[in-house]
Amino acid sequence: MIKVRLKIFPPEEIEQYPHTIKNVLLQTLPRKGERFDITGKTGIPKAFGILEDHDGDSVWNLQIREIEHSYDADEAEHSIEVHADLNLDTFWA
Repeated sequence: MIKVRLKIFPPEEIEQYPHTIKNVLLQTLPRKGERFDITGKTGIPKAFGILEDHDGDSVWNLQIREIEHSYDADEAEHSIEVHADLNLDTFWA
């Protein structure tokens, strides 16, 4: 398992700041352009002011924008932040 920070960017029509979820465990590191789903208590509805009654029971589709990797030599720790765009097409369809 790979522990990452997941920074989620809303669609352009939702004028909000990105939402970050810390300590997300992934089986593998996704690649730019790939899509994947997350579910559970994500905080996405509250962060973006949408579908607020859906946190915990919804599946959110994300598309990878980029992956940032850094290394803190003093702490000897790697840090991975995955940037992804939220796709709401499944809710608006």
